[in-house]
Amino acid sequence: MKRIVLSLLILVFTVGLFAQDTDSLLLEKVNMLKSELTIIKKKNKSLQAQIYKLQKTHANDLEETEKKFVTAENTLQKYEQMLAELDQAIKDSEENTLESITVLGAWTKKMHMILAIAVALLFIVLLILVLTNRRGIKRDIVKLEEKVNNTKEAVDIEIKDMLKRYEEDIAALKVVIEKGKK
Repeated sequence: MKRIVLSLLILVFTVGLFAQDTDSLLLEKVNMLKSELTIIKKKNKSLQAQIYKLQKTHANDLEETEKKFVTAENTLQKYEQMLAELDQAIKDSEENTLESITVLGAWTKKMHMILAIAVALLFIVLLILVLTNRRGIKRDIVKLEEKVNNTKEAVDIEIKDMLKRYEEDIAALKVVIEKGKK
């Protein structure tokens, strides 16, 4: 019984660790995506600052500024597109994490239910074994009492037989004892 309980406790502990590892991996991925998102936002801000400086310093060279501006705008659009994709990836990751947590929670509930049923079944089996063992002990006690009664009767019969056999000797001893007293 102790081994079964210990095995069940180890199983529950292992299931809990597995669930915790899965959640921690998902959280690490979310944190990594957030850090990449902040880096891209910083790059986006620096590019916008460069565009502003180029407009101020290179007012004379409008054609170059326009080319750089177009290039910077394209880069900005790419980064905005990447930013949008990363935002979508974060949302998807959060949804997947919530789904995983929900599935894991349901699975954990099922495991708890299975463990409760197993413990109840083991308790019932143990109760049946105890009752069966108790009946066997009662039968053994009844048999032992019968043997004791039979042995008692046999000893009583044997004592009566011996008294009958040695009745003459006992009567002679009584006569000798009475003569010895007079």
